[in-house]
Amino acid sequence: MEAAKSILWTEIDAFVMESDDNRDFELWRIAENLLRANLTQKEKNKLLARWKELVGEKGVLRQVDAKPKGGRPKGGVRDAARKLGLDENYIRRAKATASLSPEADAASTALGLDNNQTALLEAAKMRSKRCPRRG
Repeated sequence: MEAAKSILWTEIDAFVMESDDNRDFELWRIAENLLRANLTQKEKNKLLARWKELVGEKGVLRQVDAKPKGGRPKGGVRDAARKLGLDENYIRRAKATASLSPEADAASTALGLDNNQTALLEAAKMRSKRCPRRG
């Protein structure tokens, strides 16, 4: 908006979105960035993981609503993949690499591995072997 004002535009095309849920705005922002921004693979992975998290939160919050015909509320990897037009495994890999420790994340950037999905997945696997989940 400020850039348009600085070059004396009096009108600007805009997309107006109304919602009671701030997550809808974040989902829209993520989708826009995935489609339009020049992102590294690591940046895409973080956005996809956040998308899945937001969609999952929405599904959990809406469980009090009537269940859809499939019996389960929408959300998670399958719903994120469907809405973004991506493969479910792509979303799973993105989620895995987005959970790198801050140290591994910084190291992958320093080594220029931001666009190397294979290296990012290997780092994520090493973390999961060293830090097994407790359940």
